[in-house]
Amino acid sequence: MFCSYCGEKLPDTALFCHKCGAKIGSAPTIASKVKLILDRASQVYLVNPPIKAIVNGTIYVSIENGHTETVELDPGPCVVELSGSFRKAKLEFDIQKDTVVEIGFNRITGKLTASIK
Repeated sequence: MFCSYCGEKLPDTALFCHKCGAKIGSAPTIASKVKLILDRASQVYLVNPPIKAIVNGTIYVSIENGHTETVELDPGPCVVELSGSFRKAKLEFDIQKDTVVEIGFNRITGKLTASIK
């Protein structure tokens, strides 16, 4: 018999997996998807290029000024890399529920800003 959580080979008499500790006979829980909401503030600038976002190294979205993009992810570690012309920002966090990332430009420094709400 095999553990339904980690796949470890187990004796037929096992009640718990000796590798991951899961109770034998219980089905693994399937984590539901969570939403990562990338919300870009509407700001007036002479040049306002779209902000490119790469989520977990594979998902690419482009966010226009004053728009919102939503990405569905599995719960767990999340890395969001943002770039707008030559400006860059990076966020690393653990996503377990629907999360909003507010994106904009600092009017004083001109830097790309991102914060988790």
